[in-house]
Amino acid sequence: MIMNGRLEMALIHGVGPIKGVRFEPILSEEFYFVAHRNFAIEAEPKPVPVGALDGMPMLLPPAYNFVRRAVETAFTRSRINLKVVAEVEIVRTLARAVGSGLGATIMPKAIADRIVSESSEPLVCRLVSPRIEETLSLCTSDQSSLSEPAFAVKDILVELTERLKL
Repeated sequence: MIMNGRLEMALIHGVGPIKGVRFEPILSEEFYFVAHRNFAIEAEPKPVPVGALDGMPMLLPPAYNFVRRAVETAFTRSRINLKVVAEVEIVRTLARAVGSGLGATIMPKAIADRIVSESSEPLVCRLVSPRIEETLSLCTSDQSSLSEPAFAVKDILVELTERLKL
């Protein structure tokens, strides 16, 4: 839609390239492991090694989702078995499933924080090692400039993503 002029800008995970689209990386978000304490993963500040998650029942989005691709890549590189027991896209459903102990998940920080905040159960939330992260880019046409209203929206988007970095 950006390439054919039907959309002036978009926030896309990744850094391209896509012909006709300019990518401006604005945020890199680390992924966190989230699980019920019944999964026997200690709540400590250091990252949980991917190796400790071998065969653990995982709740992840479908294969086309950027989160799933990033998690699969990390597990493949570490030669660890990724056991996806269910595909869940809706964050509220994911939070309930993780909170009830149906499985664990690995999500970007903003989603992991939401899962923890929506649960009344004791959850563990830890960074993953090796680090899993994804870049969020502001994408615009490399052929045409933004309209005045789009520039205003861009400024707001950049300001909002700056707040996420804090």
